Amino acid sequence: MKILIIIPTYNERESLPKLLESLDAVNFDVSKLKEAEKAIKYPLKTNTSLTVEKNKETLQQTSELVNKKQLIIDKLFVDDNSPDGTAELVQEWQATRRDIYLISRFGKLGLGTAYLEGFAWALNRDYEAVVQMDADLSHDPVYLSEMLAKLDNFQVVIGSRYVAGGGVENWPILRRIISKGGSWYSRNVLSLPIRDVTGGFNVWSREALLALSLNEIKSNGYSFQVEMKYQASQIGLKMTEFPIIFKERHDGQSKMSQKIVFEAMWRVWLLLVRSRRIQPYKKIIKFGVVGLSGFIIDFGVLLFLVEVLKINLYLANAVSFGLAVVNTFLLNKFWTFRSKRTDYTQEFVQFLIVSLIGLTLSLVGLRLLVQLGLWYVLA
Repeated sequence: MKILIIIPTYNERESLPKLLESLDAVNFDVSKLKEAEKAIKYPLKTNTSLTVEKNKETLQQTSELVNKKQLIIDKLFVDDNSPDGTAELVQEWQATRRDIYLISRFGKLGLGTAYLEGFAWALNRDYEAVVQMDADLSHDPVYLSEMLAKLDNFQVVIGSRYVAGGGVENWPILRRIISKGGSWYSRNVLSLPIRDVTGGFNVWSREALLALSLNEIKSNGYSFQVEMKYQASQIGLKMTEFPIIFKERHDGQSKMSQKIVFEAMWRVWLLLVRSRRIQPYKKIIKFGVVGLSGFIIDFGVLLFLVEVLKINLYLANAVSFGLAVVNTFLLNKFWTFRSKRTDYTQEFVQFLIVSLIGLTLSLVGLRLLVQLGLWYVLA
């Protein structure tokens, strides 16, 4: 049985040795994997493509992992022209090893294209499963055996932070809000049946990858994960979520940025527009109407409280903002993104937390602008 993991990396030099050591320690349950083999047309081969940049030291230990086990792990490194000699090191290994492969690229071409090249490479060589995984130990390899075994009943296995038993470790509150809010936003806009839409720890069967229109995948950043899952849902692939604990990266800095967040926000709407299976403009119009109604409530209530009831400006702003938030949440849940769920308590609390942050910023901005002499209505 062959395993090859896709791990996009950039500046992961310090973390890869630990990751590879963890991969070597994984105890794969061969009996469970044989059950998964029966559910796939061909003998199971697991494909892990390792996309690597600046990982010379991390790659050094890759060669030490696999030979200790009967399980064969093939590694495909998709190197984006790393300046630290990563590709050269892989080439040295290729001279003496049969389990290491390399695709050398001519620049930093992005997460999505790295995965797509890895998928194509795997399909051309008859692998039966592909694993996506981060390089920074955020995704614990200990879950791999059980996730792969799930292929006996499913075509896509998603390592999920947001199902029972899943979670995150050592994340600041703001990142928790952004991550969970991003999944909530994408899930509701795209009507996806899964909770962790943005996660990158996934297993795809060969059958699933062949069914997808990979040449139509346009996202290249973190929204790539969303687009893959959206397309899988649209064509009816059998997906399941497996609970994982996502750990904050041990070394280096997170690659999350405002640009990535904003790309994901508008990209989900673009997916709707491009889809032939839904009526995207109806949701877009509803979303706009809800936003407009929130603005009208916020502005109208503020004017009424200040001008008619003579209430303190900042208290009035808090009240009007709160009413607008409740209006927006209810309309989005029961009109724009209507679903069959009946328990919205947790989602409302999350929405409220984000809104309170917005309220705080609003009050601070209002106070500053008023003190500068700007009329509160314009502020």
